[in-house]
Amino acid sequence: MTTHRQLRPRLLALALLCGMGLARAQPIEVQLQLSGLRSAQGRVLVAAHATRESFPSQWDKAAARVELAASAPTLTLTLKLPAPGRYALIVVHDEDGDGQMSKNLVGLPREGYATGNNPKSLEFPRFDRSMIELRDAGRVELRLLYP
Repeated sequence: MTTHRQLRPRLLALALLCGMGLARAQPIEVQLQLSGLRSAQGRVLVAAHATRESFPSQWDKAAARVELAASAPTLTLTLKLPAPGRYALIVVHDEDGDGQMSKNLVGLPREGYATGNNPKSLEFPRFDRSMIELRDAGRVELRLLYP
């Protein structure tokens, strides 16, 4: 039987190890190059999701997000993430300016979009397929697709 006196040092050591792991997780900046925008109308919404539950449309629950004007066919931006790791990326060319990805009756995007895996054809954005490894000072190129 383990007593409180035996358990206390183990719990303290575990807490210290967990704390050290958190201290090492430093915020990072990743450069994203977005290409293939078909117009300068509306906004471009970019999000990196750490959890399946928030992907692809719960922008307020993303680990990081950026919004900018759709001003050129190719845009470069900096995405600030809380730590290096695997994130599911979603980019939406919000041409109608409603602040979200417009979808058709079956749930497929009606506006231009890109995901972390750079699909070659239109598909429903899926968390697992959109995940990529992001590291500090990394550069990711994404090409938008339109229906």
